Order: sequence, then C-alpha cells, then structure tokens
Amino acid sequence: ELVSHEAGRRVPKSRAHWRVQATRQMVGGKRVIQPTESRLDEEAPIPGVAAMRGDGNEGAREPKSIITFSSGGKYSVSEEDAHVDVTVLREGNLNRKVEVKYKTVDGTAKAPDDYVHVEGVLKFDKGDRAKTITIKIVDDDEVEQDEHFFVKLLEAKVPGHVPHPGRHPVDVQLATAQITVYDNDIGGGFSFEH
Repeated sequence: ELVSHEAGRRVPKSRAHWRVQATRQMVGGKRVIQPTESRLDEEAPIPGVAAMRGDGNEGAREPKSIITFSSGGKYSVSEEDAHVDVTVLREGNLNRKVEVKYKTVDGTAKAPDDYVHVEGVLKFDKGDRAKTITIKIVDDDEVEQDEHFFVKLLEAKVPGHVPHPGRHPVDVQLATAQITVYDNDIGGGFSFEH
C-alpha cells in the first residue's frame, strides 16, 4: 500500500484530479465514496456487545453521534464586529450525552492581537443538536491584509463510556473550522503636488 501511494504521488496529475481535490476541499475534505474496507468495518457487528447490553438483538449497535461544523467550517467576520459565533452540530444519535473539546489556533490572525483565544468543552445533553463557540474579535487601527485563524475539535466522547478498540460512539466529520477576519481599516491617502 505504501509503495502504491508513493508511486501515485510521482505521477503527473490531470486537470480532473485537481478539480476533484478542489471539490473535496469545498465540501469538508471527505471522500465522496468511502473505501469498501471502511464501510464493511462500520457495518460489521461486534459479537457479544448486544448481549452485554441485554437488548436481545444480537449484533445490533447504536448509531453514532456525528459532530461537525455548520457552514462547511468556513466563517467570516469583519474586524469591527465584537465577536464571531461558530456553531458545532450534532447529528445521528441524539440519545446520549456527548462532550467535545475545542480550542482556537493561530493562523495569520494571532491571539491576543486579532482575537481572544478560547478553549473548553462543549456539553451536548440528550436531544441537543447544536452548540455555539463565541470568539471575541479585536478591532485594531492597523491597515492589514485579511487574516484567518482556526477552531479545532480535539476530542469527542460520551462521558463514562469505555469504547471498544476501533469503535467509537462519536465521530467528528469536520475537525477544523476557518474564521476569516476582514480588515475594516482604510489605508492612508496620498496626493500629487503640482
């Protein structure tokens, strides 16, 4: 597999390849069709798990909770705005509590000069579909290029749940959101003397 991957890297890429890659990035960087092996792995029952739960349905598993960002993980805000709200969504199984660790990470925008760093844990109760991370934006008087920073989801888990190896009740589909901060300062003027 490593040899075929390395050989594939060295072959010149077609325009179609680059278009597919651009489309993937716009929709969150996921493959449109998952490899067959991973689909089979997700569908394979874990022997004895249903019996341990005592539900009598051998091989059945609860559906996963899926964590992702709204807006495809792309947010924008003007420097003059007081804050930006980043929404984290939960889909799939809503019948369990889920905790998601997050933190902001510098890009071209730097904390504390351009935004106020935050990190913490989002706590989804049963039935909760969305939680919001509020990040304060710092408005300075410098004329500068538009800048960006990131919010990363570091870990998602069900409190008190001990996962089986390779099986997790929570999946993070999109782990990084990008926030673009548009500069609102007008550059200085110049004039010509006669």
